Amino acid sequence: MRILFELAHPKHAHLFRYAILELQSRGHTIGITARRKDVTLRLLDAWGFPYACLSDYPSGGILALGVELVIRYWRLWKFARRFKPDVFVARVGPAAATVGFLMRKPVIVFEDTEGGTLQQKIAFPFATEICTATHYEKDWGKKHVRHESFDELAYLHPKRFTPDPDIARKAGLVPGEYIILRLVAWQAAHDVGQHGIPVQGRRELIQRLEKFGRVVISSEAPLPPDLEPYHLPVPPEDFHHVLAFSRLTFGESSTVATEGALLGVPGIMVNTMDWGSVNSLVKQQLLFQTTNSRDALEIAERLLADPETPHRWRCRLAELLEQKIDLTHWMVERIESRMADNS
Repeated sequence: MRILFELAHPKHAHLFRYAILELQSRGHTIGITARRKDVTLRLLDAWGFPYACLSDYPSGGILALGVELVIRYWRLWKFARRFKPDVFVARVGPAAATVGFLMRKPVIVFEDTEGGTLQQKIAFPFATEICTATHYEKDWGKKHVRHESFDELAYLHPKRFTPDPDIARKAGLVPGEYIILRLVAWQAAHDVGQHGIPVQGRRELIQRLEKFGRVVISSEAPLPPDLEPYHLPVPPEDFHHVLAFSRLTFGESSTVATEGALLGVPGIMVNTMDWGSVNSLVKQQLLFQTTNSRDALEIAERLLADPETPHRWRCRLAELLEQKIDLTHWMVERIESRMADNS
């Protein structure tokens, strides 16, 4: 059978990486379409995945995104006509959902973000199944299928990922003695109207965190010259190995904060987003969220000063993982089941 994956963001590449490998090992033919967004193509190249790049992520706001989406529709249609997929798989996937519907093929989309309403309204009417975690706080009706996991556990579940401390050491970092500050570009569709750490407060923030360890910055946007020395010196395909051995994540990204929490790293997220995955981890006491940078700093200093923090997080993570499934396995079974129903 032939399966087409649409990957429009680095997280999509991570989300489906192990499912692609598993489906290939089961004899299926995989097609991948991608978008030049952040490090998406670099990840696919590093993993040796062949792909067709359909579009570049534009600058210029919602109108430019709309133009780019139309381009992606057309190019995906042409690719799919040649590839002849039996099923389309995507994260949200406006282009995949529409093209799959027009080709009368099943479309399975995954989602973990309650924001991004415009993309959801475009994509979901044409999707065959909408797959989310049980903690997802929207209801999409009869098409909605829920799993007991996190999207990040498709690639960070212990069955799929074993962090290597030597990767951190090769980057000049001492495992357990550095803090990751994550900054985002605030250009995604679900970022409209949202905000995080004030730019003018970043220098003070770094100075206070440096009392507890080396601070390294992972940033979607280019760093200003005064912060460039803090740039995290690792290739994107090694990021999760470095993340796993950090003392703390602090920043604006819900994805990095969630990934850290699911690796047993305390996280503090400074943004205005209200998402079920974050709310679930906050309830599990694996993650903190606030809209105020100073409040976040106080929490960070308290956690970093407490020698019992790492042990508490490991215990909380172990308890959480007992309740959650390996999402990649669930994903593969779901895709194969949908193909069988359609054959």
